[in-house]
Amino acid sequence: MTVEKNDTVAGTNLSPGQLLIWLGMQRYPELPIYNTVSTFKIARALDHQAFEEAFRSLVDAADALRSTFVDLNGVPRCVIRALHREPLVEQVNLTNEADPDAALRRWVSQRGRRRLPIDGRSFDTALIRTKAEETVWYLNQHLSLIH
Repeated sequence: MTVEKNDTVAGTNLSPGQLLIWLGMQRYPELPIYNTVSTFKIARALDHQAFEEAFRSLVDAADALRSTFVDLNGVPRCVIRALHREPLVEQVNLTNEADPDAALRRWVSQRGRRRLPIDGRSFDTALIRTKAEETVWYLNQHLSLIH
């Protein structure tokens, strides 16, 4: 059996895995099925501005973190976005919650259900203060970034 490439596959610069992700997102555009959520507990308070600057340096240096998929006449293409100038790392304070750990679980669960746009910024990140000396780094990446 021979499989012929159609125009969509022939004109793309996506890897086979990225193409499958793109096709899945076309079929289920509102579902966050390609989110990959991670949290990292850090046993100290972090300087949000310093973290923002460090993370921005990483994003500026890594084309993969600025990659996005666009549809050019029915053909999916990966393009590298310009450097981000908007704030990248949200700051969340849960220290006043009655149960900061439960509030964190709810926040992560709700936030992780947001669909990351394949044609926009393909990550979402925040520093979440849960205690005076505890910060949680939330990172949600679109699967296409790590595929």
